[in-house]
Parts: sequence; C-alpha cells; structure tokens
Amino acid sequence: MNKEICLLGFMDKDKRKKLGYYLFFAGIMLELLVMVTDNAAYYTIPYRGRILQVAFLLFFCKILLSEYRIYEWLVIIGLGFLGTISYLACDDKYVIRLVVLLIAGKGIQLRKIIICICLVTLASTVIIAFFSFFSISGPLVDIRNYGRGGVETRYSFGFNHANNIHSILWYLLVLMLLIKKNVNGIVGGILLTLANIGLCCLTLSRTGLLITEMLIIGSVWLYYYPFKKINILLYIISDAFYFGCIGLTIHSAKNSINVSRIEAFFDKLLTGRLQMVSENAGIAKWQLLPGVQVLEHLDNGIAKIFCTYGIIIGAVFSVWIIYLGYVSYRRDAHIFGVVLLTSMCELFMESTFVISESLLCNTFVILALVMMSTDMSTIGGKENGIQEPGIS
Repeated sequence: MNKEICLLGFMDKDKRKKLGYYLFFAGIMLELLVMVTDNAAYYTIPYRGRILQVAFLLFFCKILLSEYRIYEWLVIIGLGFLGTISYLACDDKYVIRLVVLLIAGKGIQLRKIIICICLVTLASTVIIAFFSFFSISGPLVDIRNYGRGGVETRYSFGFNHANNIHSILWYLLVLMLLIKKNVNGIVGGILLTLANIGLCCLTLSRTGLLITEMLIIGSVWLYYYPFKKINILLYIISDAFYFGCIGLTIHSAKNSINVSRIEAFFDKLLTGRLQMVSENAGIAKWQLLPGVQVLEHLDNGIAKIFCTYGIIIGAVFSVWIIYLGYVSYRRDAHIFGVVLLTSMCELFMESTFVISESLLCNTFVILALVMMSTDMSTIGGKENGIQEPGIS
C-alpha cells in the first residue's frame, strides 16, 4: 500500500518533477487570470471557458507525471467519480475541476506560487479600482437597495459588489500570513485595522469588516503568544463553529425563519441570509446526488454546496474541512488554524466570493495545497516532533 506508482514512470524522475511543476504553475496562472477578471464589473475575459479547460488539462497532465500510493489512487478514483457525477447531473464543472487541482497539487513547491498569486491579485485590484476611479470601466459607487432596510450608497471600486472588494482585502491578508506567518506585531495589527475600518466606511461591508478583523486579531495574538495549547483551542473552536453553521443552515432549510425572537435576531445579524436559505434552498431540494439547480446568488455556502452538489459531496466537503483543521492541530500550524476559521466564516456568510467559478477564490483550496506542498506544508510547524520544511 505504501508503494508509489506513476502512470508515466518510464520518464526520468527529475524531469517529471520539473515538468510537473511548470504544468501546475501554468494552470494556476490561467485560473488566476480568470479570478482577477471575474470579480470586475462589466468585463468578461474572452474565451474564458476555454482558458479553464486548458487549466484543467494542465493539472490533469501533472497528475500523470506524479507518484501516488495505491490507497491514494483509490481516493483519486472515488473523488473523480463524484466529480464526474456532479458534471453530468447539473452540467457544473466546479467539483471535477476542484478534485483535479487538489490531486495535482501533491508535492508542489508552493511558496513562489502563493507570492505570485498575491502580487497579481493586488496589482489587478489596484488597476480595476484605478479604472473605476477615472470612469474608464466599472462603477465607482453602487447605489441601490441591498436588502438592509433602504437604499444605500456603497463604494464597489469597479467590482461586481461592494462586499467583493472587502473580501479581496481579507484574501490578500490570508496569502500574506501564509507567506510571512505574522503581521509584525501590534504596529502592523493597528495599521491593518485602520485600513479595514477605512475600507468598511466606504463599502459598508460589515461581514468583511468582521472576518478581516478576526484574522488580524488572531495573527497579532499568535505573534506574541504562539504557545502550543492554543492550537487545540483553535481546532475545537473551528469544529464547533462549522458544525454550528451546518446545524443553523439545516434548521433554516427546514423551517420558515423569524418565527422566534432568537431566529429573527440571528437573521437580522446575518442580513437576511437565513431567510434566503429558507426561501431558495429548502430541505426538500437537498438530494443525495447533485441536482439540476446551481444557486449562484445564495450567500450561505453550506446550503449552496449541499443543495447544488448533493448531500454526499457536501459531506465529503465537510470531512475535508475538518481534516484541514486536524492537520493544523497536529502540526502546530497556528496561522493555518486562524485562516481556516475565518475561511469558515467567509463560507457561511459570503460564499459568492469563496465558491466562485475560479478555484483560487476558495481559500480552502489554498490551505489544502499548502498542506501538500514540499516547502510550506507545516507553515514552519512540526509533525510528530520532527521539524519539517517551512517558510524561511
């Protein structure tokens, strides 16, 4: 079971590894190209579907060049089967693309790739905001009723939604922390907090403010108190939070919201997201296998996954997230745990950014790739008392 098998094992191993890295890097760059243009308003990249297909083929070729143990091949076959069912049932390629990307990520040196993703995302955000500011492309301000009691004026800076620009700030901070492991103490934390509050004054994104500030506070805390016992606490909190989100989602899908003061309070706090689940993703629509509807505009990512892709794929997705938390706990990867917790919050409250057409928006994907990489897999942590390669 521990013997590694490569489908193209006749090739030289070093050449396979080098070629595999270049194929994976090229695929990531194509996915990144789609990601940075998808969030911009009034702009669609030409041949977008073909670009994603080429990226898929590049990742698939990387799999052919990689070595996997027998049990890993069995897992690959099982996940590939689920992804194929999802594609055939609802004509949605997200799951099969996700499976192929994650499988292809085994053994990749990821640090330079994450730095590249961070820089390209930052540069594209600045360019989109610049074009919007000078009325070249995309609206600077979005004035409409967001479902919060009246018409609001929110700065979107050329993006599809005001929440998107705040989600990008959180996303960039996630990438930075995976690279640097901290925000340089209290000074860095204060500067990032001021930027977070300032952006919130423009976007009015309460969700973005909350999730980003959680990440900032967690990283500052771990900068001064990186003691080992915090990791089991993060693991417990993450699991409890995720199961709580699942329970609240199921309750919302089964019942009409606002039947009690507690439900009304939570629904108001989440700006109608529970009512949205009740109205658009009722439990009657949940099936074991993928259905036919793709709920693109449902903010609750858990309901979106279970209703669109089926209970089986939803359960596999949940096991994957819990396993990422377990890996964080075992390897004392504190920042990994904080990023995972805030990613769960983003998934529950603002899934339109996380579960988007581009796989790289999904920070669970980034975390899974970090876990499998050769130069970032422990984020400077340990596993079973043995120091593994980390970020220098």
